[in-house]
Formats: sequence, C-alpha cells, structure tokens
Amino acid sequence: MADINYSSRDFEQIRNDLLSRAASLVPEWTARDSSDFGVMMVDLWAYFADVLHYYIDRASREAFITTATQRESMLAIANLFDYQPQLQTAATSEVTVIGNNIPSGETVVIPAGTVFVSPATSSSPVVYFTSTTSASASSASSPTIIVFEGEQVTDETLGTSTGMVNQRYTLYYPKVIGNSVTINVREGTLVNGVPALVEYFQVDKLYNAGPNDRVFRLVLNASNEVEVLFGNGVNGKIPNAGQTITASYRKGKGAAGNLPANQISQIQNSPSSYLSKIYSTQATGGSDVESITSLKTNIPAAFSTQDRAVSLNDYKSLVLNIAGVAKGTAAYNSSTKVVTIYAAPFTSDYLSYAGASLPVSQTLRDNIISYYEPRQLIGASVTSASAVALTAVNITASVYVYSNYVASKVKTAVETALDNLFTFDNVYFNQTLTKGQIYRTILNVEGVDYVTISLPSTETISSGAYGLFKKGTYSITTVGGITGS
Repeated sequence: MADINYSSRDFEQIRNDLLSRAASLVPEWTARDSSDFGVMMVDLWAYFADVLHYYIDRASREAFITTATQRESMLAIANLFDYQPQLQTAATSEVTVIGNNIPSGETVVIPAGTVFVSPATSSSPVVYFTSTTSASASSASSPTIIVFEGEQVTDETLGTSTGMVNQRYTLYYPKVIGNSVTINVREGTLVNGVPALVEYFQVDKLYNAGPNDRVFRLVLNASNEVEVLFGNGVNGKIPNAGQTITASYRKGKGAAGNLPANQISQIQNSPSSYLSKIYSTQATGGSDVESITSLKTNIPAAFSTQDRAVSLNDYKSLVLNIAGVAKGTAAYNSSTKVVTIYAAPFTSDYLSYAGASLPVSQTLRDNIISYYEPRQLIGASVTSASAVALTAVNITASVYVYSNYVASKVKTAVETALDNLFTFDNVYFNQTLTKGQIYRTILNVEGVDYVTISLPSTETISSGAYGLFKKGTYSITTVGGITGS
C-alpha cells in the first residue's frame, strides 16, 4: 500500500498504473498495441476512472467557500455558518401627484394601497409600486407619497398545519420581497364557529424565540423559492394542528425596479379623474436575491464579526448584510460618539446620474439603524447618512488612431471603455484614480496607437473616504485613422 501514488488520477497515469500492475500479475501478457483487446479494456477503465475522479474533484470543491460554484452548495455553507442570505428587496421612490382643476375646497383622497405604474417600454417590463400611507390632493396641495415596488398577493393558502416540528411551506410566486411577508394561522378565538386569524411574526433566527412565540423565518432554497419555516415547540411555537395557514406578501422585479426619475407615470384604478400627472424620483434600493459572489464575500465577513458590531471594522463588514445596500462604509465621530453609516443603495442608471450625491431613502436609513441597534454595545449610537457624495471625473483626451482603423468607431469604443471604468460595480469608497489607469483603459481599446490625457489639476483624483466616483464629461478628440463610419 505504501507504493500507491494517490495523485495518479488522470487518464495517462491511471493507464500506466494499470499496465504496470498487469505486467506484475500477468507477465505472459506483453501486448501493448492499441488494437489488443486487453489494452482496449485498460483504456476503457482508465477513461472511466478519469471521469469519476473529475466528478470527485468537482464535488469536493463544492464544500469550500472559495471554490464552490453551485448555489445549493453556497446556501448549505451559509446555513453551516448561521448566515441568512439576503432575500429580494423592493425599490422605493417618492411620487408627487398633481391635481387638475380640482374644485376649490375639495380634496381627493389617495388611499393607502394605491398602485402606481411604470408602463412597459421596449427595454423594461411594466413595474408596479404601492403606497403604504394615504394622502390628499387639492387645488392648493400636491402630495408627495413614498411608494414601494411590488404587486400584492393577499391571503394565499399555504396549507394545513400538521402539528409537526419545523414545518415548511413554499410561497407560490417567485421573486418574493422578503420583508413584505406576513403569516396568519386560524388558531384564535372562535367567531361563528371559525377560529380567528392570528398573526405570526418574521424573525431572523428561530433559536432566540421561546416555545410560545408565534414566529417564523424565511428560507431561500437553491431554486430561489422562498420557504416559510415554523418553530419546533422549543424555539418558536408550532401552529395548531389542523389549522389553515395563509400568507400575504408582495412579489416584485428586484433590481429591475430601480427606475430613472419620472418613469412612474400612472395610477392603476385612479380614485379620481382630477389626478392628471405624476412625477417620481429615481427608484433605488431594489435588489435580487443574494448572488453566489456576494455570499462568498459576506459569509466570511459575518463570521468574523460574530453578528455583532463592536469595532469600526465590524460596522463596515456588516453593512453589506443589510437588505437594499449595494456598498457601504462607516465613520466614527469621537466627539459625538456616533458611528455614521454611508450606504449606497442599488441603482440602475448610475452612469447617467446627474446629481452630485446619491440619496439614501428614509426607509433604507431606518432599516440600517434598526439592523445595527440589537448588534451594537449598550450605549453605542449609529446613524445613517442621507446621501453619498459623488465625485465626477471629467476627462479630456487626444486619441491617436492607427491608420487602418475607423476613427469614429475607435472614439465610440474609447467612450464605452471609460463608461465601464465608472459603472456602479467598479467604483468603491475611498478610491483613488490615477492617470495611469485612464491611460491603460484607453490604450487597451483596439485601434488606439497612443493617447494624451488631461485631468483636473492633479495626476490623481480621490473619491473621498465616504464618497464614490461617477462618470463626468468626456472630451475625446481623435487624430489619424480612417474618416467614415
């Protein structure tokens, strides 16, 4: 056994090992030509073993965070580390409703639950937003209403409680917005012989609940379906056997709900014909379920913090665990003893964003503060910045084009390459941009011979400790190349 080489696992090595073993056990068999039946059998076994070892290697890789490729594997690892993968979040926006010829002294009530619509276009689907508070419009007042993306699903029957521990029920619709789920069980007092509905409340961890706490948690499976998990009678109450379980929630578009300003333009079943026009702010904060890449980053960060915020690095590591936050950082003010979270929400039109700062909705800011409060030390205080500063990068460049390339196409390719440099995924807090990076970006474009660049005042630009870069203006001049298109 000591002579066995356990690293001999590819076709050639296995074939050689088999032939060497055959030479020892069957010395009279000396044929080694590929047409020999015995050699053919050795080749078949070597091929089979090679494939088998490939699958063994792939399976073993799925047990580790850095090498796993399957979503099911990452969710299993997340469960092992007691990490709750982020569910889909809803984009939020503010809509201003303008009245038209509303009679003086009259008001038009826009009730909570009113559905606002962003119509479908050639590049995006129809997106629905819902208000959660009522408002009134008049000839002198145009109300501004906070709306949340998603379509409402009401009183979906999940099934009948079996009375068993750890019951699971799958929500029917995909793309469920995690924080919108409410669960009711018919186990209350009898009303006309029918038990009243009793609400169960969503928690992150069931093991913090007592045996009589009516709670549930949401579990994301490998198909991105959302499952409702109840307690076991020790941690979380078991729903009464034989009683109906219902769910209400919103289903949405995820990241596709991050819309540009003024794209929400209609009211579904408008309460009045007087409501003629709608203006909306940019919708931000919508995200899809957590990706494999995000899980690989956040699971180790969450484990290192042990789900508590003590040091400033803990605050920075935990910020990405908050639903709706795409990237973020934290700062500590020693005089006020307050930690400020700078969080950039998910956004769709970052490249064309015109403002000098990226606003953070009040809803997201409240969620950030609520997330940290149970995780920080007693006496610690946290707040969330209302916006993230954006530093525009304006680039002036003369691009020299090879003689056999069309200058206009090279110019377009250069602008596209620069756009990619400033996409939301490629910018981060406290980033420094050098001339060299811009040179490399442009020189990597096919057809560019060389380039001269002008940046504002210095050789480097910083986005600031609590800010991000954004695309500024490009002034690209081409020299040489072929004129035409």
